[in-house]
Amino acid sequence: MLRPMNDNILIKVDEESEVTAGGIIKPDDATESIQGTAVVVAVGPGKWTEPKKKGVQPKRIPVGVEVGDGVVFIKYLAKTRTNEQLRQWHLQERQLLIKPGDVLLAYDRDNPPRFD
Repeated sequence: MLRPMNDNILIKVDEESEVTAGGIIKPDDATESIQGTAVVVAVGPGKWTEPKKKGVQPKRIPVGVEVGDGVVFIKYLAKTRTNEQLRQWHLQERQLLIKPGDVLLAYDRDNPPRFD
């Protein structure tokens, strides 16, 4: 099993539906959305803080999502980002390793919100 480090989040991307939430069938030439939905498979323990004063112990910053959460995330990163910021890694089919900044919102998969 893969175990993310630091503040990385392993997600399994939901298959895209050919029908929108409002019931409209997407045409073949429809442009893809820049956001997608997924389930959180694994979460790293969080990033360490930088100590501001000498002798102060660093602390972990929690990631903010848990295994099993549903997330809406940014699928495609803007071209303006630097190489250091290009952090979405494809691992297996429909799995991505993303950063917390790519997550737009989290929700309970058992009681998902309606996106109408």
